[in-house]
Amino acid sequence: MYSFKKYLLLFIPLVCFTLNANAQYANAVQYLEAINQEYNGITTASWDYTRTILYSKSARATEKKRKKLISSIETAEKNIKKIGPWEGNKDFRDAVLGYLKTSYNVLIKDYENLLTLEDNAEKSYEAMEKYLKAKKEANDKLSVAQEDVQKELESFCLAHKIKLIEEQTEISRKLSLANEVYQYYNNMYMLFFKANILEVKIIELIEKKDHLAVKKETDNLNNLVEDGLVTLKNYPNYKTDASLIAATKNAFVFYVEETEKDFPFIYSFLKEMEEFEKFATDLNANTNRTQADVDLYNKRVNEINVKSQEFNKRVNVMGEKRAQFINQWNQASTAFIERHVPK
Repeated sequence: MYSFKKYLLLFIPLVCFTLNANAQYANAVQYLEAINQEYNGITTASWDYTRTILYSKSARATEKKRKKLISSIETAEKNIKKIGPWEGNKDFRDAVLGYLKTSYNVLIKDYENLLTLEDNAEKSYEAMEKYLKAKKEANDKLSVAQEDVQKELESFCLAHKIKLIEEQTEISRKLSLANEVYQYYNNMYMLFFKANILEVKIIELIEKKDHLAVKKETDNLNNLVEDGLVTLKNYPNYKTDASLIAATKNAFVFYVEETEKDFPFIYSFLKEMEEFEKFATDLNANTNRTQADVDLYNKRVNEINVKSQEFNKRVNVMGEKRAQFINQWNQASTAFIERHVPK
């Protein structure tokens, strides 16, 4: 089976803000800025980790960045605990600590679960869905914790008459963009993967010589890719970029060709082989076989040999084209990421 590129985890950016206050509120402002300083360190580490996931081919480099991010979270948590509550109110600080705890758990517990799911993700569409669902649930946990921080931040500022000016830092902007690009990529990936995994199933059935199952799944694949081509026709570009749509469409056109020409021939050949093997077995058991029986056997052997050559030729050509389209899709996805996510 040919592998598509998968990106394991994207870290959701933290709340970023600046403050505008009169001197009389300076202490409250400094309190928030002390926490914001810890935010900035985590945001930088988050981007380093995300960027490594997207661009590095080194598992060691990615793991190094993940551990660095975990270390940044631990340091921030330790420092924020030292800051303590403000005028007896610890809601904002505790919301931040809750976010850090959730982030830590995602990077430790959820990460280990994702690694396990990733090992089996390409074995079936259902396994891939389960893997991607787990990734979404991990990011959803971060989103909920992030919303709690935002809520408590606004409440704190209101209580202390601090004007809150929300803004995106450059790193925060990059994290948001990376997440947006990844979501678009992921939707296209699943559209492609669903067809690919069904085609892989058909190849496995061919190897098992199960012609009835080959026929059934060929029909399923044909329906799937025909529907997929309609979906692609109406699918929006990412901004003005249609490269992933084009790469997926090219593969789907290949799948249509397989289902309408190659697989029907293979199905018929496998069926004929099964019938021939039964004929040969019966003939061999027949002690009263005639010359006509032998002549018929030889004729069918010659026919099978000719079709075997065509079968082998088609299988080889399909394999070469399949590798070509998978490679083209991977190249298109890599180029797509590089165009839209800054390094």
